[in-house]
Amino acid sequence: MMSYTFKPIALSLLTCALQACSSGSSGGFSSGGASGFTGTVSATGSAIAADTTTNPSDGSIAFADAAPTAGPLLEFDVVNDQLTEIRVSDSEVDIVLDLTDPDTRFATLPDGLAIATPDLSAVAIFGAEPRITFEHQTFGAWMAGPTTGSGTAGAGTFGDPTPTSNAPINIGVYRGIGTGIYQTDDGDVFVTSNNFNVSIRPAEDRLTISSNNTVGVNVATGEEMTLNTLNFNFGFGVLSGITFTADVADLDDRTGTATGTFYGPNAEELGGVFQVKDATSSHIGAFGTERITAP
Repeated sequence: MMSYTFKPIALSLLTCALQACSSGSSGGFSSGGASGFTGTVSATGSAIAADTTTNPSDGSIAFADAAPTAGPLLEFDVVNDQLTEIRVSDSEVDIVLDLTDPDTRFATLPDGLAIATPDLSAVAIFGAEPRITFEHQTFGAWMAGPTTGSGTAGAGTFGDPTPTSNAPINIGVYRGIGTGIYQTDDGDVFVTSNNFNVSIRPAEDRLTISSNNTVGVNVATGEEMTLNTLNFNFGFGVLSGITFTADVADLDDRTGTATGTFYGPNAEELGGVFQVKDATSSHIGAFGTERITAP
């Protein structure tokens, strides 16, 4: 089991989530606040989910193909700038992470914060990188029911979509971070974090996407590992207004699809979800990026 000591989790540890939520934006986010904020911050968006099955004889877990879910919602309860509860819900899951429970487990990764219930019936990882300030989006990946025989692994991207009238028209480069849930060939499960790079060419309706520096923490043992075989090769995709779809593959030849949208009034950010898999392993996750070149 993840044996990390629980600590009170300040808003700053979920930089990408709560800076976006407190920015006063009015689309996918509601509520927010300045210093000393108490209340609930919520975000709508899009998510994918895959059924999971657990082998009762050895506890190994397998993921099925992911599909879009209905009604994804991410909520944060905050008391005096301290997170007290995180809720993830859609048509497939209803996860509650009580951060006031001293037995709640968490682990920090280079670009993510993982949180698990005391009995490991649910685990989630959210993007958190102090050097990156997302103002219009948040994202994460999660798994529910790994100890019950069957469950769900999912990922979501949430925020304020760019108005269609302001879809990008110029070449741009976006950089950011990603989080995920990785099921290995042996049926072990890791939470993951990595770096993401996206280049867009709107005049040609195409983009490229890649990732690197993937690391993970084994949910059962707490062991941290470098997982560079999960890094994406350059995937190629199609832009359609403020959304995109891309074919992606990692260095171990797992293949799949990434989908997403632009966020912010002028496409300042880009985020999405993905799944890559082969016959025996799967990686499902989400990412957020910010534009680093002028429009």
